[in-house]
Amino acid sequence: MDTRSLHGTPYHVLMQKNNAYNLDTILLAYFASSRIRSATKIVDIGTGNGVLMLYMSLYTNGQLIGYDITQSLVDIANENIKRNQLEHKIKVVHQDIKTIETLECDCIITNPPYFKYQKETNISKVASRSIARFEIEMSIEDIFKLSNSSLKTKQSLIMIHRSERLDELILVASKYQMQLKEMRCVHAYKDKPSEVVLLHFVKDAKPELKLLPPLILYDEPHVFSSELQKIYQGDFHVT
Repeated sequence: MDTRSLHGTPYHVLMQKNNAYNLDTILLAYFASSRIRSATKIVDIGTGNGVLMLYMSLYTNGQLIGYDITQSLVDIANENIKRNQLEHKIKVVHQDIKTIETLECDCIITNPPYFKYQKETNISKVASRSIARFEIEMSIEDIFKLSNSSLKTKQSLIMIHRSERLDELILVASKYQMQLKEMRCVHAYKDKPSEVVLLHFVKDAKPELKLLPPLILYDEPHVFSSELQKIYQGDFHVT
C-alpha cells in the first residue's frame, strides 16, 4: 500500500500497487466538474478506490455514492473517505450493479472498463485489475440499462471511454433513451488521433450533439500542454 497526495486537491489517498488512479480519472473529474453542480445525489459506477468521488466532492454540494464489486477496493475507498473526513458527503457500497434495478440519484458518472472480454483474452492475474480494464463484471449495456432505469428526463450520465468504441456507445445509448449531447476528444498530441473521449449523455434529450474543442495533453514528449498543467494543479475552471 502507498499513500500519496491527490493531484490538485488537499487530499491524501491510500493506493494498492495494482489499482492506482490514472490520468483518465483526472480528465473525467475535470470534464464532469461543471456538469454536476446542480445534482443533489451523484452515483459513481465502478468507483474503485474512490478517487473520482474525492475530486467530485470539491465541485458539488450533492451527496456522492460509489458502487464497486471488489470488496478490497471498497475497503480502500472507505479508508480514503475517512482519512479526508468526507464521511458526511461520500459513501461506498459493495455491490454488483447488475443486481440493482434502479438508483436513487440525479446524475451518474463512470470510468468503466474499456475493453471487451473473451475467454482467450490475456488478462492480469490480479482480479481487481482485470475487472477494471475488461468487461468481466460490467459492460456498456449494463451501464446504459441502469442509467435508463435510474435517471429522469434531462438527467445526465457522464463517462470517459475509448474513442474506438464510440459508435458502439452511441448505439447502445440510443437503445436506452440516452442521447449523446456533448463530446470532447482527448489527444496525446495535436497531430495524433484521439484515444479516449469524454462523453455527456442526457436521458430523453433531443438529438443535438455539441462537439467540444479537442483536449491536447502534451506539446511535445514529457511537456504538458497549458491546459493539462492547469488540470493537474486543480484548476477546473479553464475554458
